Amino acid sequence: MAHSSSPGPDFESFAALDLETLQQSWRQRFKNEPPALRSAPLLARALAYRFQAQRNGGLKPGVRRKLEAMAIQFASEPRYAPAPLQSLNPGSVLIRDWQGKRYGVTVSDTGFLFDGRTYASLSAVATTITGVKRNGPLFFGLNEKEAEAIRP
Repeated sequence: MAHSSSPGPDFESFAALDLETLQQSWRQRFKNEPPALRSAPLLARALAYRFQAQRNGGLKPGVRRKLEAMAIQFASEPRYAPAPLQSLNPGSVLIRDWQGKRYGVTVSDTGFLFDGRTYASLSAVATTITGVKRNGPLFFGLNEKEAEAIRP
């Protein structure tokens, strides 16, 4: 979709408006009912996002399809945990020394293999190893970019 030459409204444009005015703006612009929000700041953010998405084309079709598939999965299976995005190749082994013992975790297509079990996240593995809740990517020494890429 082509980008508009006008940047259009942003959050600051809506921040000072009351809830009723924001709802009217939504109806006028999008020709449907606004989300049932009772918070003016939250509706202001939603309105600014919708303008931005309309101006810039919204989500790419592939991202939209993934999100729709995940929504269906979450609706049918409330405990569903999506596989982490991986910047690590399956077969990679992450090594961490912890309290005098060396631990290895193998990256797989379905998660992370550790001690004969598959875990959905590195954080779950780190928690198993340490006994306390941990940020797995940081525990295993991944840099911030790698940690962000595999964070669910």
